[in-house]
Formats: sequence, C-alpha cells, structure tokens
Amino acid sequence: MPVPDGTGSRPRALTGEVPDPGSPPPGCRFHPRCPLAVDRCRTDEPVLLGLPGAAESEVACWVAQAGEPAAVG
Repeated sequence: MPVPDGTGSRPRALTGEVPDPGSPPPGCRFHPRCPLAVDRCRTDEPVLLGLPGAAESEVACWVAQAGEPAAVG
C-alpha cells in the first residue's frame, strides 16, 4: 500500500484479541493490544485532550499526552 508522504512505511495495526464491547477492560480500552501501554493505561481511562505540539489535534492516550517517545520497532 503506497504512503502519500513517500516514506514507504505503513500504519501500525493493533494485534491481539478485540475485547468484549459489553465488558471492556479497565483503563484504556486499547491497553491489552497497545505496544506503548504503561501502568496508567491499565487503570485510568484517558480523556480526549489537545495533543502537545500539534495544533487542532486531539488524542485520548496517556502516553501521547505525556509527550513520551513512541519507541516501537
């Protein structure tokens, strides 16, 4: 799949089982499948806030809101 920015990279996809929507996990609903999840993700549900350094962008992610690097291979 071509990427418009020409980098040749593809978007990352979450792997693993999708949780039961009738009984979502505590904290962030994506933490069981997210490679960036930290302890807070497992207990506190993130709120939608502006993304630091990105005008008009919002994210509901503790890691992104903290400005932590996304060091995933």
